[in-house]
Amino acid sequence: MDDWLQANILKPQVTNPFLWSEDFADAWTDEQYDNFRDNIHRYRQWVDEAYAEADRKDSIAKWRKLFGE
Repeated sequence: MDDWLQANILKPQVTNPFLWSEDFADAWTDEQYDNFRDNIHRYRQWVDEAYAEADRKDSIAKWRKLFGE
């Protein structure tokens, strides 16, 4: 998801599959999309760090940064 969001700087159209004239993305401002995109990117970095951590204790600490205790 992060790769796709980073490749789509501008807010994409999200068409309702049952009502093609409705765009779900209209509910978000450009600033809200930017915030979502930035946060997903930050969380993706945390996931990559936790997944790559070789030390079990440090890996658990990094996963807890993402998911909480």
